[in-house]
Formats: sequence, structure tokens, C-alpha cells
Amino acid sequence: MKSQKMKILAFSLFFALAATGCTLTAGTVPVNPSNAPNITKPGVTQPATKPTTTPVTTTAAGSGQTPGTKPSTTTAGTTTAGSTTTNPINPSDIKSGEAYDTATVRDWTRNASQAAYYPKQKLVFLTFDDGPSTKVTPLVLDVLKKNNVKATFFYYTHGDLSSRAGIVRRTADEGHAIAIHTASHNYKKLYPGRKANVEAILSDVRTATSNIQAVLGASWKPSVYRFPGGSFSWTGSTSARKAMTQAKQALGNMGLQYLDWNAMTGDADYNNRDKSPSGLVKYAVKTTKNAYGHVIVLLMHDADHLPNTPKALQGLIDYYREQGYEFGILK
Repeated sequence: MKSQKMKILAFSLFFALAATGCTLTAGTVPVNPSNAPNITKPGVTQPATKPTTTPVTTTAAGSGQTPGTKPSTTTAGTTTAGSTTTNPINPSDIKSGEAYDTATVRDWTRNASQAAYYPKQKLVFLTFDDGPSTKVTPLVLDVLKKNNVKATFFYYTHGDLSSRAGIVRRTADEGHAIAIHTASHNYKKLYPGRKANVEAILSDVRTATSNIQAVLGASWKPSVYRFPGGSFSWTGSTSARKAMTQAKQALGNMGLQYLDWNAMTGDADYNNRDKSPSGLVKYAVKTTKNAYGHVIVLLMHDADHLPNTPKALQGLIDYYREQGYEFGILK
């Protein structure tokens, strides 16, 4: 009699479970799908599940884009959300010919694959500071022309460019980008007390711009800037960081995007003791390998007192080509 009752209870439990659609597997607890929390981690594929909603896509913060939709075309530039700078993710806004949006390149060097949009292609931007010079810059241009490579030149105008006007015109005519570095390179004036002086920096930019326009004409407008010494060199205190932020904003209001670097040849760096042509190449390779991501902004100088820079240039171009990099310029 007792055995008969046990059988009846077992059958009753079986049919009750079948009616609810639940099944029991050894070692598991049944979960009601309608009440189960949808816990996911961005960028991580969930095991043994298939998402029932549109996959989340990475968009620029504050862009207003709905996840899973094609981003609208925006003007190349930046969107600032607090202290985080994000960029347009429409590739046609980022690149035109060999020229790339400077704010986007800056984002790539900082955030690599965590950027809103990151290219699969390796990119290197050859940049030269402190020219144009009468002896070294023409040699740099010769090597670039031979290899059909374009570069970005951050000019240190230091006065009248009339004696170097031919070099300035040649640089522009051969398709290179000309950007603003400084008219004075006077750290005490630009960064008194190791803090950016906004008015001094803007005045310096205006002078350098006028010097270049005296050669290329008033239609030439700068859009790219590099702080003398690099922006990061002048952020050693809270007040210095605040001043640098104000300087960057003021430059942005003038239509200028700044860019530092994430690799260098060490041609003017105290840490590189071997400034032979092969030493410069080795230093560039080392700093490139240490850089975050595969978008490289390489710092070099084309001042007359650094004659080994053009001698190292062919080796640098060969290295980057062998490693699968494409060359770009800044806009």
C-alpha cells in the first residue's frame, strides 16, 4: 500500500513539471527565463547563449547614436565629454587622401583599440620639428620624394622665412603637410613657472602663421599644432594641468588641433646616446615597439645641427614598410 502511494506521488510530480515546461538536470537549479537577469559584459561573448537584442556597438560618447545603427556623418573634429575626447567614427570624415584628422590620430595614439573607431591598417606619421632649415630639410625632402612618402613638418619659423622661402614652397608643392610649432621656441615665455601662458602661446602661433603666410599666401590656414617640448612636459602640477587644458581649448577655438608623439628617433633626445644614423633607426624601432597600438606618430627634427636625421630616414622608411605600415600626414 505504501509502495503504491509513492508511485502515485512520483507520477504526479512528473506531470506537474511537464506542464510548466521545466526540466531538471543533475547538479543544476531550474531558472525561469522571464525572471533571469540579463548580465553581460561588453566585449565578452556569453557562453552558450545567443543575444536576442541588437548587439551593442561602440560609439563616440555623447554622439547620440543608437546602438546598432549606422553613425551619421559628422564634421571631423572632437566631441568633449568631461575630460574625455572622442572623435567621429565615419572613416570618410577621418581620412581624405593621405591626410588624417589630427584629433582622431591623437585619440588613436592614446586609446588604440579602445577608441571609438580604430583602423585595422598599421599607420605611421613621420613628423619633423624645428625646420625649415637650409641644409637638412632639403635632404629630408629628397629621401621622401625618392620613396614617394609624405610627412608633416611642424615649423619653427624664428623670424623671416624669406631666406628659406624656396624650401617652404617645395615642401608644400610636394604634398607634405605644414603645421605650426612655434615662432620663438622660448620656454620661459611660453611656459613661465612651467605653466602654459595662454596669451603667449596664441601670440606665438599668430606670429608663426603670419611668417608662413608671407611665403604661401593668406589662403594658407594652419590646422595642426605641436606644443614646443610637447604638451605633457608642462603638466607637473594641478595648476599647470589646468593651464595646459585652457591652452588646448584656446587653440581649438582658433581651429588648431594639437598632437604630441608616441615614438621618436631620439635625434634630439638626451636619453638616446647613439645618434648615428643606425642608432636613430634602432631608437625609433624600440619606441615604436613600446608604443600603445599600431598607429605611430614618429618625432624627428630637421634642424641644421642634426645632420644624421636625413641619413637615417631611408632605414626608417624601409623598416615601417617591412612591418606593413602605411604612411599618412595630418590635417
